[in-house]
Amino acid sequence: MRDPELGQPDLGNGSVDLSARPELITAMAGAATSGFQIAADPERVSLAPSSYAVTNRNSGLVQATAGTWSAAHQSEPGRRTATTVVPGWEAPA
Repeated sequence: MRDPELGQPDLGNGSVDLSARPELITAMAGAATSGFQIAADPERVSLAPSSYAVTNRNSGLVQATAGTWSAAHQSEPGRRTATTVVPGWEAPA
């Protein structure tokens, strides 16, 4: 990472060589014995179904909904200049 405007050199990726810092390994091991535990979530990860909404540009009111952006954009309300297509999670409930 670097900001060319500031003329700074690259900052690197922030990785730490644990073999060169054994005190960090000791600190992490101590955290695990004090009740802090890292475990995988037992629930399977899944994707939520996609949905899109055609909303009025000024009021945000939903004019139509669809399962894909293309379907929302090609709908009757989606072709109007006063509307915009947004992801379903952005549309007011």
